[in-house]
Amino acid sequence: MPVLLATIFVLSGGVVVRWGLFACLAVLDAIRQRRAPPVPTDVEPITVVVPAWNEGAVIERTERSVLASDLQLSLIVVDDGSSDGTAQAAAIDPRVRVLVQPENRGKAEALNRGLREADTRLVLTLDADTLLAPDAA
Repeated sequence: MPVLLATIFVLSGGVVVRWGLFACLAVLDAIRQRRAPPVPTDVEPITVVVPAWNEGAVIERTERSVLASDLQLSLIVVDDGSSDGTAQAAAIDPRVRVLVQPENRGKAEALNRGLREADTRLVLTLDADTLLAPDAA
């Protein structure tokens, strides 16, 4: 009986130690992930294309999130025949190129037009109500 109790004590102690080790590793991993990674300085310029149809209420917020990035970005907003003043709302900053399609031709056509106008090798497309994280890299 004493051998059985000693065995149970040793085995349960091992479990406790193992769980303690896992808890420590989880805490260390959480701390590591909180540190912001350095912003790469050798990233190529990127064109961000945003197709927009009647997105006047949200387009400015999206643009501000893109323009706040540390990356070298150019921003193209393609107004796809909006009737709510999206093009005017999009023209908030001289760094934004606003392309206006006189009639709604659909998201795919707006994206394709923006891609044709992009002057960088790398292109990122965002919906008009999507925010770009400040540390996106």
